[in-house]
Amino acid sequence: MESGAEPVRKKVKLMEKDASTNGYHEGTTDEDNEMHIDEPSSPERADHEIPVAGSSDQWEAGNILALSPEGSSVASREEHDEDIMEDAPQTQSTPVIDCPGRSTLEDLKWKTPTTSLPPVEPSPDHFVFYKLPWENKAPEPRSAPFDFHQSSIKLPYCNRSVWQRVEEALRSRINNGRELIEIIRKCSGRNLDCNLLLELLHGRRQASFMEEETERLFADVIPKIQQLALKLPELVKQPIPILNPGQSISLSQLQVASLLANAFFCTFASRKRNVNHMPDINFQGLYYLPRGDQSHVESNMQKLQCLFSYFRKIDLELGEPNGVVTFHRREVQDSPQWNESTKPIKRLHISRTGTIEDDGTYMLQMDFANKYLGGGVLGQGCVQEEIRFAICPELIAGCLFSKVMLEKEAIIICGAQQFCKYDGYGSSFQWESNFNDVTPRDSSGRLCVSVVALDAIPFYGRKSRQYEVGNMDRELNKAFAGFMVDEGAESIPVATGNWGCGVFGVRSYILFIVARHSLVFFFYLCASIYFSFFLIF
Repeated sequence: MESGAEPVRKKVKLMEKDASTNGYHEGTTDEDNEMHIDEPSSPERADHEIPVAGSSDQWEAGNILALSPEGSSVASREEHDEDIMEDAPQTQSTPVIDCPGRSTLEDLKWKTPTTSLPPVEPSPDHFVFYKLPWENKAPEPRSAPFDFHQSSIKLPYCNRSVWQRVEEALRSRINNGRELIEIIRKCSGRNLDCNLLLELLHGRRQASFMEEETERLFADVIPKIQQLALKLPELVKQPIPILNPGQSISLSQLQVASLLANAFFCTFASRKRNVNHMPDINFQGLYYLPRGDQSHVESNMQKLQCLFSYFRKIDLELGEPNGVVTFHRREVQDSPQWNESTKPIKRLHISRTGTIEDDGTYMLQMDFANKYLGGGVLGQGCVQEEIRFAICPELIAGCLFSKVMLEKEAIIICGAQQFCKYDGYGSSFQWESNFNDVTPRDSSGRLCVSVVALDAIPFYGRKSRQYEVGNMDRELNKAFAGFMVDEGAESIPVATGNWGCGVFGVRSYILFIVARHSLVFFFYLCASIYFSFFLIF
């Protein structure tokens, strides 16, 4: 580095792969927290020096591997209120940076399968819809008296005339897309426009089904969805509460499937966000696009492909899948005094490769959420949250009973299964293949997959506002709610990325301040943020 340049705050070691010797060129670390990198043996200037803000260094990195800077604290962090290295050009070298106590991805992966919530036990604040204990088979539905002090969802079968109409419609054989749309209209009681659904089933777009696929769909999958929807009164035998802060609900996967089958046929009462303060649950937003709007046609078709993959895997006769999903609204009442915190940062691993869902095994996996759970998964959205909900459709069930998230609140979901693989992002998103999720289950029957939904403040073009005291406190408290460890649960590592990346214009450095867990960052499509971490950690 140039003489007189301010040293980076972390001591690091750089290991550059040497293709000629199949070995590594190692740097060294000093005791004074300054970074020192040995010059390469060649006389040329090193292309892999850590870039300094405002410099023209060009550097392409593979992984940063760092571990607990025990001497560093919140108070010692410098503010960075500008974009850093927005697009770092790629070079041929792929160095790895290693801090003392090296922490690889494998080091941080939890060795024992677990979830971030305690075992399922009924209580006044935990509504359990099946009989306990779970015994490695689909649990039997459980009845419970109605709680007049708890607001609840009006299920379709609660209105006799509505359910008679739904039953009559769903007992009809459906042979093609037009008949399917007519059945959806009858079930909903509304003349819904389903132009996109028709295009998927009988159109000629790249994402449209081939004729043979459509025939298989109406022979096997659609009848299964009809049967699942009709089973709702048998599978869900008690009112579904609208969750308040601090409350949980545990449902069997078959109960979730029946609820989503009803959402497929749009049997739930319609909602308006500004009136009900809840996301919609019916799939009608996926079936329709305004005339002339072509920007979301392909991605919405691909999301529907993901949902059909999900229903294809449900088997009522075999009772599969046979597990459980828990939804929990967590709120913090008393948050720390962040400006007084001196807690050291936990272990971390940072990578430009990998994804939260594929590489965050047994970790608390971040959902970069909308304040309305699910965001645009049932509409025109197709970024991180929407994609995760599309490939793990059981997450969508949370939209049924989750109001808009509060300022100091997070939603944790344990046990949601992945049913398909995907490729791309946004407009390039596409269903790739069916997926067989072999993740182990915990003692309560939940897959050892924990997702935490946290909504960031949208700053859009006003990025500097995120560093105002009120906004910083809000984001810190929000993340604190997500990362708290419940009594009876384990503190598992957190798999995340750039929370608020993209149009929200947020930087995710504050996750380091809040986390009482080890952190794994996957900076997929956020190269500029990846590089800026060199200047802070």
